[in-house]
Amino acid sequence: MTDKKRNFQKEIQEAVLKNFKLGTEIISTIDHVFTSPPIRLLDGHMKLCALNKKNPVGILVYDINNPNDLYYRNERGIDMGIVSPNTEDLWFFRDIAPFAAQSPRYPELELYTEHLSSVLLGMSHIPKKQRENLAQTAGARLEEVLGVFRSSADILVSWSWYVKNLSSFYQMLGNKELSDFINENAVSYFESDLISLCLPLCIEKTLGTKFDFRSFSDAGIFPKVLFKSCGKEKIPTEIEEGKDIFTIMGLLRKKEILPATSDILTWMLCCANISHFGNDHGFISKGIDSGLFSSCVKELQLTEHNQDCQTFITYSSQVSHTIEKIKNGYKYKAPKQVKLNRLSNFTSMLIMLGSEKIQQAFQKFSKSGTVTEINMMQKFSA
Repeated sequence: MTDKKRNFQKEIQEAVLKNFKLGTEIISTIDHVFTSPPIRLLDGHMKLCALNKKNPVGILVYDINNPNDLYYRNERGIDMGIVSPNTEDLWFFRDIAPFAAQSPRYPELELYTEHLSSVLLGMSHIPKKQRENLAQTAGARLEEVLGVFRSSADILVSWSWYVKNLSSFYQMLGNKELSDFINENAVSYFESDLISLCLPLCIEKTLGTKFDFRSFSDAGIFPKVLFKSCGKEKIPTEIEEGKDIFTIMGLLRKKEILPATSDILTWMLCCANISHFGNDHGFISKGIDSGLFSSCVKELQLTEHNQDCQTFITYSSQVSHTIEKIKNGYKYKAPKQVKLNRLSNFTSMLIMLGSEKIQQAFQKFSKSGTVTEINMMQKFSA
């Protein structure tokens, strides 16, 4: 390693780590702003909690992404499993702006209770008494979940709101250690100095070196769109595609633009020689293959694809109703098939299965690596 490289890496590393607790050695990027967080995060946070005992971990909440309509069950509304939060009147995030630019806007939480009860009581193929029992059981579990959201209603900052809710879900699962771990180590990507100070510093210090930002763009390792507006407005193409690098540094310092891809964060962590826990989307391998990274950079990536957070419980089949507004209220469309991994989230499983079954499934997975598959209605009605 040359002195120049060693010096810029140390300077960037010190700037980045100032945003985290003293002594941090690993940065995790598995957390986003979710309304219904994927259940696989439990596995990821357990791994991080174990790592933290020897190598201190900083949890970076990636809050600069925009809500994606494709993932509305996780990002926008409370997923009830058997009922999809597909209508805007159930969403907490409705804008297309980054989560960091939004505050949660609470829907009428009673609507969730109404929809779940209506669907369960309307299942005419199930005996009436059983339907009533299902509605009562599910209603009680839903009320617990809604209690989590009521307790965070005064939090206006999206990433803090997410952290508070997730820590409450861990409390519901009887895991105070994880709840405390998340609360004590989480940091916002947007509110930290990573974008306004560290990123322009990293771009500036690596100019003319192998780590030069422009080299990764020219080699096609970065995607075409690199930056975006902090709001809804469009930015000039030369900024969006990273071509006017000196103007970009100025705009980043004023936080008038944001990274549009997580590859930029991965690149910065590599430049700073900091270990990364999370999905790098193949960025480091591409950098090595192109000759821009040396092979030793691979050691910074601590997790393989799909190994950072593993699914330990899933539905083997499901029955998920969508909601349609009509003139005099709502109607519920016949069961719709959706990707099972989108249903495997905290809120859906707490409502459909209860906390005890989730805990049992994780214990089984921890001991044998066996993923528990559950037929949604069969287990729910048991």
